[in-house]
Amino acid sequence: MKKSNLFLISLFAAALFLGSFGLAQAAVCVNCESIDKPTLQMKNRTQNINAWVTGSLSASHNDNLGFLVYYRNSGATAGLNGKVRVVFPKNSQSSPLSVRGEVDWDGGGPKTGYGSVIFSGSQAAKLVFESQARFYKNSATNYTLVPVTVLESGNERIVEIDVGTLDALCEDQSQVYFFANLIQDQQINLPTVDIKANGSDGPVSLSALANYTLTWTSANATSCSASNSWSGSKSTYGSEAYSSMSNGSYTYSISCSNANGSASDSVIVNVSQSNLYPTVDLKVNGSDSSISLNSPAYYTLSWTSANASSCYASNYWSGSKNLSGSESQSNIGNGTYTYSISCSNSYGSASDSVIVYVGSTNYQSSLSLSKLARDPNITVSNVYYETLYLIPGREAEFSLTIANGYSYQAINVFLQEFLPSGLIYVSGSTMVDGIVSSDSLTTSGLYLGTLFSGQTKVVKFRARLQDNSYFSQSLTQLTNTASVRADNASQVQDTAIVYAVKQGQVLGAATVDTGADSTTLAVILTGLSSALSLSGFQISRRIYWKKRIREARIS
Repeated sequence: MKKSNLFLISLFAAALFLGSFGLAQAAVCVNCESIDKPTLQMKNRTQNINAWVTGSLSASHNDNLGFLVYYRNSGATAGLNGKVRVVFPKNSQSSPLSVRGEVDWDGGGPKTGYGSVIFSGSQAAKLVFESQARFYKNSATNYTLVPVTVLESGNERIVEIDVGTLDALCEDQSQVYFFANLIQDQQINLPTVDIKANGSDGPVSLSALANYTLTWTSANATSCSASNSWSGSKSTYGSEAYSSMSNGSYTYSISCSNANGSASDSVIVNVSQSNLYPTVDLKVNGSDSSISLNSPAYYTLSWTSANASSCYASNYWSGSKNLSGSESQSNIGNGTYTYSISCSNSYGSASDSVIVYVGSTNYQSSLSLSKLARDPNITVSNVYYETLYLIPGREAEFSLTIANGYSYQAINVFLQEFLPSGLIYVSGSTMVDGIVSSDSLTTSGLYLGTLFSGQTKVVKFRARLQDNSYFSQSLTQLTNTASVRADNASQVQDTAIVYAVKQGQVLGAATVDTGADSTTLAVILTGLSSALSLSGFQISRRIYWKKRIREARIS
């Protein structure tokens, strides 16, 4: 190759290099050369530490701190509308506090320096900045006091000043000094309380007749009060002993307060008796409630029982069944199939059901249903129970909570109530989310419209218990069932149990329905002889039943 050609190639490469270097230098270039200082430096002015530091700064509560933001534009282009700021946490927090110094301009930036303020002690603190900053422009020896602008963004607060144009090819440095005090967060002493049963946070399970002790402690409290299974004013710490407690579920709640607020805690004690009542659990494909399948469907029913002597099937299947077992169903066409099983022994009986929906619909939503009841003559309006003991002739109020916990809306939600013959619906009592609704709930059912994801509806109604002469037993169990479904959600059910407490009969085991549970028998039999009549026992009928109902309702 000729020397003239080599010279031209070298000259061309040098031109490319110098051109790219010139392009880089043509842009805004803030703090980009080795001679530049850090963008953010900090200083503890209270502790008379003269050195400005980077990274982290040690401080104590109430110290005055300085934050220096440095900038120099060595690029060939000026930065327009320049701003210098310090960004820090908006709320009080424990050590350390993260801080940023930033230099910003139109179409570029920010140039950022990072730091943290470290302080001792567990008490939270925050930075409170002064309202003016000191601005030294282009190596000036005198500063200008500039008012700061305070902004917020999320959990951060910003103090900022306008510095105008970031001059191009600047050989001089500019600096902005911000000052702040490290302020300790005000101490707010909220009360705390802790209650235990037999030294445990619970739930505690014991056998009747049970003995146990409640103990509680509090801090920063001026007063305490008890609720649920006990009541009245309590000291801020103490203990109470209980003895010979009959079967039931007892919830002991305590709330302690001071001028700043309140705190509460609860412990549950479950007491059970030794009588072995039967239980039964029926599942379909391992599910306790209902399932939806495409036609033709194949599924397996399985059931287990305890303390039972016999079991019997009803609804879509029938006949005597083993105490435990399984049955397979195959090639089942479109339809709704309810399978029920009841198992019994000499003490009583128990039953369970599952529902299978067979069709071509792919269910895209899921509903839940919770059914509870209360006696409006005894309980307050917001306290409901799964089991209710009621004197004939009184009204019971039922609460049905329907929720869509799935990610899709439930379309055309339909709710229906199935009252047993011992309960009579009270006309005009149905309310949906507090608004009076149709009386069709217990007959043809009630449409609730669409339930969106996460939405809940509460339906309440009242039913009157038949008169005393209607009931032949001293205690009769009435199982009250409700069901809900939607066009794209399978049907679910829930029940509430009402025990009719017949007035004026001998309280012997022979007069109790076989549907009565262990809770009921314990309430009736504890402390009574089998020959004692209800009328003889009721020296003060109202006080007696209110106490017994309160103890047994929770079970």
